Amino acid sequence: VETYGDTRAERFGARGEAVLATIMVDRNGLPVEEPTASISSFAWGVPKALAGDLNILGDWQTAERPLVGELDRLVRRQNAEGEPTALDQATIHRAYEWMFDRGTDIRTIQALFGHEKLETTSR
Repeated sequence: VETYGDTRAERFGARGEAVLATIMVDRNGLPVEEPTASISSFAWGVPKALAGDLNILGDWQTAERPLVGELDRLVRRQNAEGEPTALDQATIHRAYEWMFDRGTDIRTIQALFGHEKLETTSR
């Protein structure tokens, strides 16, 4: 924020939520055809920009496909008979953890979600 923050005297406080990723499911909670997932370029780019690496932002087109593929594989589950199963809370939580493992720090996610307390954002 020190580097790219708004320095205007009448600075507006942005609060709210930002979508980091989406997973599309049918009415039974089953992931739709591939790719069922999408990832926000904003969520991918903010940590890099905040780290001062603006040149890497042009790499989003290269980074997007493998990230979407990995998230897509993460949310597709099967039962013992090999049939697809509906998305559940544990899978959503794994996807959330996966976002952290990809370098999105918790303070960035806290800011993106507009959470007042870090505990709200914490795993």
